[in-house]
Amino acid sequence: MVIYAAPLQGYTTALWRRAHARLCGGIDAYFTPFVRVEGGQPSARALRDAAEDRTAIPQVIFRDIAELRTLCDSLVDAGYKAIDLNMGCPFVPQVRHGRGAAVIADIPLLESVAKDISDRYAGISFSIKMRLGTDDPEQWRAAMPVINDMPLHHLCVHPRTAKMQYGGTADTEAFALITEATTHRVVYNGDIRTPEQAKTLSTRFPSLYGIMVGRGLLGRPTLAVEISQGRKYDEAQQRRAFIMLLDAVYVEAGTRYCGASQILTHVKPYWEYATAFSSERRALKAISKAHTLAAYESAVASLRQ
Repeated sequence: MVIYAAPLQGYTTALWRRAHARLCGGIDAYFTPFVRVEGGQPSARALRDAAEDRTAIPQVIFRDIAELRTLCDSLVDAGYKAIDLNMGCPFVPQVRHGRGAAVIADIPLLESVAKDISDRYAGISFSIKMRLGTDDPEQWRAAMPVINDMPLHHLCVHPRTAKMQYGGTADTEAFALITEATTHRVVYNGDIRTPEQAKTLSTRFPSLYGIMVGRGLLGRPTLAVEISQGRKYDEAQQRRAFIMLLDAVYVEAGTRYCGASQILTHVKPYWEYATAFSSERRALKAISKAHTLAAYESAVASLRQ
């Protein structure tokens, strides 16, 4: 069973991906945060992030076939051989403009996508990351025949609607129906935070091609290696790994960004997912309120063991 690292905007940057691969590991492939069209061109910032780590698979988000072509043409010209199609982003601004999870409900667009990846981009390996739909958990049913006609490496499914965001419970019953309805290899994504949860999924779905971990991996950087090695790290080991990873991110951020504000903007958000430190409220509050590097380093130092 393969283990993928999910693309998360603002978190799984090249800086974090490289540090995680070097220090924690266990991931078979990292996916970049989505590349989108801005001003008629692919986002320069997103392209730079993807270019820093050419082992990662770039993900694209689009609302029509023109945007898809703009993005894919740029990535193909840059030499990429694999592209992931975002049909799962739940964020309201994207969905409202027909991107992300909204694509699942746009059958004519899906048909155009199927034609393009079969013909225009015949030499590229495509995958899809999708949700059940926007607000209707049955929307995937109409989309599946078209998706089945696409030549995909795999289909990754997060069994929630966009409207749910990350609330409620991932619908494993709907996921089971999708595994029966699709002809593609299937990857599960959603609420995997422990090795035990991954084991439960692989037992329930023995034909599962893989899992994709996102928020769970941010909070528990050892999660993938624990799953792949069939072992469980205790809280002390999880804490050390988290701090070691964030130390590496902090040091590299200091070499490329100017001033405490920019550096801390690229480091502090990860601590919101630090589940192994959930009882350390005073230190976590100090980290969130830190406005100087000295204040940040002091707060982190209080958590070292």
